[in-house]
Amino acid sequence: APAVPPPLDPRIMGPAEKLAQRHFPGIPLVPNLLTAGTDGRYLSAAGIPTYGVPGIVLDPDGNGAHGVDERIRVKSVYDGRDYLYALIRAYAEGR
Repeated sequence: APAVPPPLDPRIMGPAEKLAQRHFPGIPLVPNLLTAGTDGRYLSAAGIPTYGVPGIVLDPDGNGAHGVDERIRVKSVYDGRDYLYALIRAYAEGR
């Protein structure tokens, strides 16, 4: 079955956009379809909207994804961790 994008629910997108601006100023939050395999395939088919929020800024060259030189900056890992922690707290606290 073809992928069906989840609704851009403001309860999901609002906190994600607000915190993205705080953690990654000047970088817009742009929804896109991930063409890789995830559990979202099964959750969406069961009627559960599924969103992925990586929170990690990659280099323009793609970071050597899936190659012998795949890499990510240490700062990107820590920045992504901080963003995702704040986002999960915002969702849990209903902010």
